[in-house]
Amino acid sequence: MLKIALMAVTGGIRTAWGALCWAGAVAAAVLLTGCTVTADGEAVPAADLGRGPAPVAVRALDAFLLPPEQLSTLVGASELTVKDTFSQMYRGKTAAGDCAAAGQVPSGPVYAGSGWTAIRAQYLVQMRPDDSYQNKTWQAVVSFPLPVDAEAFFAKQVASWPVCNGRRVNVRNLDDPDATDSFWTLGDTTNTDGTLSIAQYEDGDSDWTCGVALTIRNNVAVNVQVCRNGIKDEAVDVAAAIVKKIPAE
Repeated sequence: MLKIALMAVTGGIRTAWGALCWAGAVAAAVLLTGCTVTADGEAVPAADLGRGPAPVAVRALDAFLLPPEQLSTLVGASELTVKDTFSQMYRGKTAAGDCAAAGQVPSGPVYAGSGWTAIRAQYLVQMRPDDSYQNKTWQAVVSFPLPVDAEAFFAKQVASWPVCNGRRVNVRNLDDPDATDSFWTLGDTTNTDGTLSIAQYEDGDSDWTCGVALTIRNNVAVNVQVCRNGIKDEAVDVAAAIVKKIPAE
């Protein structure tokens, strides 16, 4: 069973600079407020010259999280209940080390230095009659100043997750002196249509499995973890549903 405890980490802020177009003459140059092209001897506005999408504001993040009833359908649960809601990042370092990103929902040490600015996350559960867990689901959205920052973070994960393929890791929180060992074996990383995913198998339990998915859209990273017996592509499906709610431009 993976634990999540969250705490704020400050992200960097950058200034977006628009592209500048210059028009030159024989003796002088004039700075224009927009670019133009010439068509049949007439100056007309140019098409979009690679301008990126407008970054999503932090205040919009809450709206991207899926309601429990939609999540329940996607993860195969009869009814999920919100156990906790977070606007802070997981703080503790784990014994998983460089595989923490492939083993947890948003982790402060993993996102450190990426320039992230805000997080909104929920932890939802379905309990069995004997009070054991039937389903545990985390959904999180993390904003960055600009799309390029989210892309840089994702590219780093694309390179690092496969290093953990097949690794047996201990997700014990090193900052908690009372924490006990919790060993998991990671599956193989897949990167399908811009979504990273990996499965996690808990030692001593042949059925209980977790799936983690990570993807980005605009300046937002979507991070999902779903744990249940016989996990399949539930985390990827949840991530895809969240991405559809994030404006691309």
